[in-house]
Amino acid sequence: MTTDIDDLAIRIDEANVSAAIREDVHDLLAELRSLREANRWVSVGEKLPEERTRVLVTNGDDFAVAFRVGERYYWPQMRVTHWKLPTPPEPTP
Repeated sequence: MTTDIDDLAIRIDEANVSAAIREDVHDLLAELRSLREANRWVSVGEKLPEERTRVLVTNGDDFAVAFRVGERYYWPQMRVTHWKLPTPPEPTP
């Protein structure tokens, strides 16, 4: 399955642009792929969070913070469908 990023990579390879620009665009696309993966919501059916890791959880309507210790999961009284690692804001100078 191709993604919009893959399609853009193909289009830039076919475009009449310099090698330097092509390389810069591919670097940016790689960074975009990485950011999307780091910020995606993971289905609890696909994978569960690592032990002792705080995560954001959702049921599609509500959000909360949760964590796991051993085989026990501590999250609010809702049917959790997805989770993701929280991304703290960048420090401001």
